[in-house]
Amino acid sequence: MQKIRKILKNPISVLLGFTLGGFYGSYFPQYTETLGIFGQIFLNLMKMCVVPIIVSAATLGVTKLLTTKSSVSIRKIVGVMASLFVIFSLIGVLVGGVFRPADKVDVGASPALNKIVLSASSIERNLKEPVELQKSVSFIEFIRDSIPKNIFNSLSQSAIVQVVVFSFIFALALAAVPGSERIMNFLEIVYKVFERIFSEIITFLPIASFCIMSTNITKIDPDAFLSMVPFVGYINLSYLFVFFVGVTIINFRTKLGFIKSITYFKDPTIIALATSSSLSAIPSSIEVLNNLYKKNTNLVQSLIPLGIIVGRFSICLYFSFAAIFVGHIYLHDFTIIQMVYVVFLSIFAGISTIGITTGGILIPILAMILDPLGLPFGSLVFILVAMDPLISPMRTMIVAHSNLTMATMVIDKD
Repeated sequence: MQKIRKILKNPISVLLGFTLGGFYGSYFPQYTETLGIFGQIFLNLMKMCVVPIIVSAATLGVTKLLTTKSSVSIRKIVGVMASLFVIFSLIGVLVGGVFRPADKVDVGASPALNKIVLSASSIERNLKEPVELQKSVSFIEFIRDSIPKNIFNSLSQSAIVQVVVFSFIFALALAAVPGSERIMNFLEIVYKVFERIFSEIITFLPIASFCIMSTNITKIDPDAFLSMVPFVGYINLSYLFVFFVGVTIINFRTKLGFIKSITYFKDPTIIALATSSSLSAIPSSIEVLNNLYKKNTNLVQSLIPLGIIVGRFSICLYFSFAAIFVGHIYLHDFTIIQMVYVVFLSIFAGISTIGITTGGILIPILAMILDPLGLPFGSLVFILVAMDPLISPMRTMIVAHSNLTMATMVIDKD
């Protein structure tokens, strides 16, 4: 049994599951419906563990940070996060502006893309507003919606932002109340129990990868994919670039060695890639960092949940790259000042996606960047949503990995 578990936990097994799932879904799409159900069962089991782990880890981490001395200041954490937001957004602008992938795309020549654009007319919405405005939410509304009216309702609906806000408020109060050791011990047990359950579930990741990939591949139109290869290719290459930059930073900060800086963090990286869920990578991210920073486990347990939910750096890169791409599709030449606008607007747009886990819902938020520049977007939203299954895995992986990188930049080696 141990031998089978070791084989299943090997990254090659996950890659094999992905590959075989892609082939199976491409050649036998009519048989993928049942596999999709099994893949959803796996994701549901993971989600079942994520919320209890976030609540217990964040509450424990913040409470212990407040009751014990920490060598890391809030100013350092905010400074590193702000720098990463700017750098990731800037990379998106530079890749889109220098390589100009939009020049290699002919939207009008693709029947599939034309069909996607025409399908906009069948979507139920307010016809007096552009489609991208249907999901817009102001910052004040976001703050209002972040406060849970009923924490049990938020827990049952997996409203992650509300759960995190509650955990931090609860931790602040817990740190100020004498005799809270029993609650702390209870939360410690809850964390360990669900971490154990999660570890057992992850054993079957290769099988789940096969089921998920075989279902997702059927949603991709081959003609649309071929037409949008430059867009998909350049954004994924950008993610690959920042991944190796992150590995280099981790190696410099931890002295693990370049190869071990990849393999040491393989579990959270592969989980995020295989499931397209950065939240699913939280338990394993905490585990590997706790092993690396044994004297700073309190900081790890509070930093990782907060970082993965707030520090959505790869989404900022996507927004800035996509904004430049859309502008070039409409033959718009960006000035330096406009590119600076794109960088900072992409940061605000990325932060506004806190709590959004469905990739396709991210796309309409691009309007926050394009509207101030006077660029249209309505029809292209459907094309980008159609391509998102090819981008979401890498984008999600970088959300998880960039926050692991941020943690090594913030925390000093034991």
